[in-house]
Amino acid sequence: MPLSLRGVVLACKPFLILEIEASNALKTQSSNSFTYTGHMGDMVKVKAYAPILTKIEWTVEAVNGDQVVPPPAPLAAGPDPSDASVLNISLSNPHNVLPKGMEIRVTAKAGNLTKSIKLVIRPASVAIALTDNHYAFSDASGNYAINLSGLVDNAADRTVQFKAITSPVGAAAASHVVFEAVDGASQPVLLSNISPGLAGLPLNKDQAVTVKAKIADTDTESSALKIAVRAKPDKRAGLPNGLGVKLAQFDFAGSGRFDVIQENKDEFVKPFPARWDTTHTQYPQAYSAGSEIKLESIKLEVTDKPGNAKTDLLLRGTLYFIDKDDQPQPITTIQAAASVPANTVVGSPVAVADMSMASGGTVPDKAGLSTPLLIFWEVSADAGTSWASLAVTGNDLYVTAAKPAKSTRAQLNDGTGNQALAFDSILFMSCSHIRGLSDAGAVRDKIVEFFKNPNPNNKIKRLRRDKNGVKAAPESLTLGYWLPGLSNPAMWLNPPSDANRSYFLNTNGNLQCSTWTDMLLSMWAIHGLGDGILVYVAPSIPGRVNSSRQLTNSVAGSNFMVVNWEYNQKAQLDQNNYTHTQVGREVAPGLLVDAPPPRCVSLDTGAPGQNCANPLDSFQCHFIVKQGSQDRYFDPSYGTGPFTAADWIKASIAGLIDKSNNKAGFVKNTPAGPVPHPKIVTFKDFDKNTYIT
Repeated sequence: MPLSLRGVVLACKPFLILEIEASNALKTQSSNSFTYTGHMGDMVKVKAYAPILTKIEWTVEAVNGDQVVPPPAPLAAGPDPSDASVLNISLSNPHNVLPKGMEIRVTAKAGNLTKSIKLVIRPASVAIALTDNHYAFSDASGNYAINLSGLVDNAADRTVQFKAITSPVGAAAASHVVFEAVDGASQPVLLSNISPGLAGLPLNKDQAVTVKAKIADTDTESSALKIAVRAKPDKRAGLPNGLGVKLAQFDFAGSGRFDVIQENKDEFVKPFPARWDTTHTQYPQAYSAGSEIKLESIKLEVTDKPGNAKTDLLLRGTLYFIDKDDQPQPITTIQAAASVPANTVVGSPVAVADMSMASGGTVPDKAGLSTPLLIFWEVSADAGTSWASLAVTGNDLYVTAAKPAKSTRAQLNDGTGNQALAFDSILFMSCSHIRGLSDAGAVRDKIVEFFKNPNPNNKIKRLRRDKNGVKAAPESLTLGYWLPGLSNPAMWLNPPSDANRSYFLNTNGNLQCSTWTDMLLSMWAIHGLGDGILVYVAPSIPGRVNSSRQLTNSVAGSNFMVVNWEYNQKAQLDQNNYTHTQVGREVAPGLLVDAPPPRCVSLDTGAPGQNCANPLDSFQCHFIVKQGSQDRYFDPSYGTGPFTAADWIKASIAGLIDKSNNKAGFVKNTPAGPVPHPKIVTFKDFDKNTYIT
């Protein structure tokens, strides 16, 4: 063993020793744990003892265990200018505070000898604060938040948040923070870990909580922060002159507001009201992106009779919208004045001036939804010096990418004919899917994506909200395209006669192609894209198209065949005639014997439709969607597109079949496989009743 003395080294063989010389920086029981100082000149010194005249080479790296990992920023360390056998590691450079679990490894090399030592530099201090704009308020009693149970789904997922403020600041330093919380009985309270240095208290329980932040593995901690989670208020008593009031009503208004359309049988295609009152608290509302919310017809109701003096009040509401990352984003806080005359009797209404966001902001400038939009109402009787909680309201709020446009489909427009009907479920599905978008092209393509990967497609929803705005339990019924064994499919979103054939009121979940096209057209139109055209696709046969478009040799009553089918005797295929006899369905391709007579089968591995592995194998007609004047087509029933008209035929049609004798054809053989006649079907603008192809 070598013998190390201050300034003298005696050894009988090569040696290398590392020592840490930083007793002034030791913070914990571990000799290799140090505290960030933030003061210039504070160093951890690592001294290497090696044979005289042996050059010392230093390596400094970040490690996790023994694995070298890249540090968040370059480490601040280097040889001492006056002594190359000493390595200085800064305690004042925040880059040296690594994320928890990582260490600084110092390696010295002297000749063929190497020696390493690890150390950790921790944050010096921590304070705690409430995260701004995250459900926290304060009044004369201190910090508080509101228990959101009954107002939002999964209230446990909504949290008032605490942030740690470390020295140094940053995510690496914050990773060393642990939070501790206790209730009024000093029992532990479980907080959610949101991110390093950020914790949340669920808003699903009334309780008073004390929270501290600590630096892990040290005695360093913040002062205590207290907050009470209170039950949702329904009135405010104890105002000057003995006055007590409650929120009685208000109307959603503003130039960007439009009606959400009901889907329930009692009030089908009628708008949900704009009003909130104490008996109707859940009507959904909708605005176009970037527009202003106004609150009008606001009324308070006197709950405690005031004395012989007038009481002037201010009422304010803080509006919380949930963004695309499910985080609350206060839109703004708006306020207005009211005056309660002396001796006003209990039950009397008190008018409040309209509240406008004109000076406070707008709804988000991109599509989205907030389920619900929460408004935290407060009242002040001292001109805004102090505020007291009055009520919390929650209404589902949809934000469309643009103002709803007039659809080319008259059935999809409102009574004025000037803009598309904004059905509740269509708003929910589309706003959920395109959250965060505003560009028209991106919105169009993202809505198309909603229909992609059709089986299974779990994005298809019906909210089943009643006429009072109350949503039913989530629907378990599968909604699909020509579901096996079911009849009476839904035909449209807004049928011209029988409402029971609507998507919204259909009882078995079976939806035909016209419903799926209506859904795509409606989604486009309510987000400002009203140019979609409903295209009627018919086989080019007598009785379905005019004579100039009929295929020679075609027979009235024939269906077009949907991919996939299999033909034998492919050399017999003829693009201008029926050539093969259908002999049933097969479970897999390749089982059809290549023998006369020419035969064909529809495969059980056909094209999947919406939530249906293999819909019907042939149809008398079909509906798809065209994008305005462009040669761009979409087939939402199968989740396909965009196509040109010619490419849709090639990708979707397998031939014509005369169902009277099961003869199929109008397909030619090519090296790439059977290809249908290019005019095997005809496209027509359904609403204008004009031919497209």
